[in-house]
Parts: sequence; structure tokens; C-alpha cells
Amino acid sequence: KKNIFKQRVNKLRNIMLSRNINSFLVTHDDERLTEYTPKNFARLKWLIGFTGSAGFLVVTIKNLYLFVDGRYTIQSKNETKGLKIVIYDTGKFDLFSFFKLFHNKLNNIALDQKSITTSQYLKYQEEANKLGWEVIDLKKNLIDLIWKRDLKVQDTDNIFLLSSKYTGTKYEKKINLIFSFLKENKFDIFFLQNSESLAWLLNLRGRDFDCTPVLFCFSLVTYNKVYVFLEDKNIPIKIKNQFSKKVIFLDHSDINKVLKKIKNKYTKTLLDPKTTSKFYYNLLSKVSKRITFIEDP
Repeated sequence: KKNIFKQRVNKLRNIMLSRNINSFLVTHDDERLTEYTPKNFARLKWLIGFTGSAGFLVVTIKNLYLFVDGRYTIQSKNETKGLKIVIYDTGKFDLFSFFKLFHNKLNNIALDQKSITTSQYLKYQEEANKLGWEVIDLKKNLIDLIWKRDLKVQDTDNIFLLSSKYTGTKYEKKINLIFSFLKENKFDIFFLQNSESLAWLLNLRGRDFDCTPVLFCFSLVTYNKVYVFLEDKNIPIKIKNQFSKKVIFLDHSDINKVLKKIKNKYTKTLLDPKTTSKFYYNLLSKVSKRITFIEDP
């Protein structure tokens, strides 16, 4: 009764019962889909206490199934003592194997589209269809309904630029390469969610983590503009002034306005399904006549 993780799991299960959800997928990744997860978005750790850097959990009404790689099989057992949990080594038993094993006991799985890549989602959907399962697309992550915390992550004041001394190439040359890439391939939009790729493209860094100079952001690139979406668009003036008018800084929520603005002009979109969430894929589908999957150029 004193186990805080049991209490959290029980609260989660009550929500699942109220919504007729048989199983719920909890990923290590958050909305940014990076290797690193901010403390206040570490949902897997918050729910069961597992601190590994990779893994995912399937929560059912009666059981917990944790999937980790060989690095964490011992650690995960130690950190989740007191919970009724089954631990699988993903090298031997993956989520698709789980689907097949439990196809007669469960009939749906709920997913957070913001914390799962498009390629992963499509694979899960395909497998679920084979088994007759329903994939439930959540508008809000179920854990966020019980975990109350500050969702602000970005340290906007400490954004900085790397000089050509370190990058070797100015950002202007890099974005021109992307503009040319779009024109040559006759596409109108390139959506870039990978924060690390965008850091390279703009020579832009941040301190959203203590030991990794990543700035959480995503971008919409047209043939002559780079829209950069941040948690807070009010970055330091000295940084903003170093960019031309081709680079426009906006808030995350502004993406709908930009897509609405360009809806009648742009129809063909490129994106990498391995680094783009299903949520943004859906958003882009509304304004694109055609979406083509490519590897991040």
C-alpha cells in the first residue's frame, strides 16, 4: 500500500477501465523522439521507477509487461521490485511477439501519437489489423491525467550559435542545400522533427539538457523559408539577428497557422517516418495531397 508506483499504476488502470482500454503502451521516448528525455517527461520512470535509457511498457488491467534490451534485464528487475511485472528481453521477445501471444486475451491497445514515430505506428497498426485488435489513438497521454507537473522544458535564454570555426560551414550554405534539394525533387515542404538534424542545419545549440547541447525544436522547410518551432519563440535578440529573414522563429502552437497559410500553395511533402511522430504526420496529411517518406537528407 505504501508503494508509490503501485498507487500510480492503480490510478492509471482506473482511467483505462473507464475508457474500455485493455492495454496501454508507455514509451521511454517523449514528444521530441530523441534519445534523451527531460525529467518532467520521463513517463516510464515516473510510473514504475525504471531509469534505463531505453525500453517500453505495456500496461493491462491485471499485469505489467516491460520490454528492455540486454543492458537492463537485471537493473529493471531491481528497480521494479514490488510490482507485478513481467520483463522481456527485446532481443528475444518483442512487441509483435507479445501481440501474437496475447491476441485472444486482449482486443485493443492505446497509443500516444506524439511519442511514437510514424514508422512504428504503421507497423503496430498492421500487426493489430492482422489480429483484429483496435488501435486507440489518444488525444492526451493517459499518464498526464494523473501526473501533475510543470511541462516547461526549454531554457530559451541560453540558446547559442556555433561559429564556422567549429561547424566548418555557415548555416546559409546548409539551408540553401535543402532549398535546392526540394526544388530538384519537385517537392514543396520538408518537415524536420529531429532536433539534432536541425541543430546541424542552423548551427544552433541549446542547454535543454545538462550535458548535451540539444535545442528542442522542429522545422517546416519550404523552397525559400525555414520555419523553426520552439517552446518559446522569444529567443535572445542577439541570436535572432544573426539569421536572415529566411529563418523564422515561432512557438510550437503556431504550426497550425503556418500550415493554414500555405495550404493552398503547397501540396507535396517530404518527411522521415523514423523521426516524425504520427501526430505530425496526421497534421501534415490535412494540407498535403501527397506525403513521401525519405531518409532525413
